[in-house]
Amino acid sequence: MEYLSKQRYDEISAELSHLINEVYPTVQEDLAEASAQGDRSDNAGYREARRIQGKTISRIRFLQKILEHSRVIDPEVLPKDRVSLLSRMGSPAKFRGRCIVHRVAGCVKTEKAALAGSPSLGIIYCRCRG
Repeated sequence: MEYLSKQRYDEISAELSHLINEVYPTVQEDLAEASAQGDRSDNAGYREARRIQGKTISRIRFLQKILEHSRVIDPEVLPKDRVSLLSRMGSPAKFRGRCIVHRVAGCVKTEKAALAGSPSLGIIYCRCRG
């Protein structure tokens, strides 16, 4: 499950739409043009067009899976009184004279947690500028 902000969900949707409606038809045209040039075994243009087609299809499928398995979250409705997704946590430690701030990005189900029946033990966090 991917947790996305509304903005990121819209960015991924726009990229997917661009790939499907604009990039992929161009790739198909290039492939047809390269295919029409003759023997495919000696045709470097055809191999390159097939490679680009594969990369484009792969990216389209990847984005579709992200959107299919994602959940849009609104940071305004997340609890402020406890640590949850997108919570910012400061640290008294300093790095190059600046405080270190982390943002919770998700949780990980570890092997120990699975054995104990606990939903999660680890927290995924990313460093942000504070």
